[in-house]
Amino acid sequence: MLMESPAKEAPTIGEVARQVGVSARTLSDGFLRLRGVSPRDFLRDQRLDGLQKSLLAAVPGDKVPSVAGAWGSVNFGAMAGHYRARFGERPSATLARAPIARKSTSDIEQPLPKPNSGKISLPALSSFGVNLGRIRWSNMHSKSMQS
Repeated sequence: MLMESPAKEAPTIGEVARQVGVSARTLSDGFLRLRGVSPRDFLRDQRLDGLQKSLLAAVPGDKVPSVAGAWGSVNFGAMAGHYRARFGERPSATLARAPIARKSTSDIEQPLPKPNSGKISLPALSSFGVNLGRIRWSNMHSKSMQS
């Protein structure tokens, strides 16, 4: 549809009306009658849907403002409010659920320590996925110093 594909480019209602050969008022009236929303709200919802998909497909390092800016958002506060009303969560929560973006650089291919390089610190073990459970580094460190 004409207004779905260019949603990312943020066309004005006047531009869309010119493309289909009607006045902005005729376009607005037709949208309200057929879809129950104004063209402006329809375009906003299309952008929000696209933003949500982009946030879920984000890669490490992507931030909400840069992804939202690519979808035509300039007022991030208003965008975040509309996003939360539509999806029930903040854009940052969606980004945090993104499978690829969730991985930090520590989750991606860390070199193993060299053999015989001495003791491995607890922080180093945890970065390699060793589950230390409830043991705190400070407790372990103080116990080893007392021995």
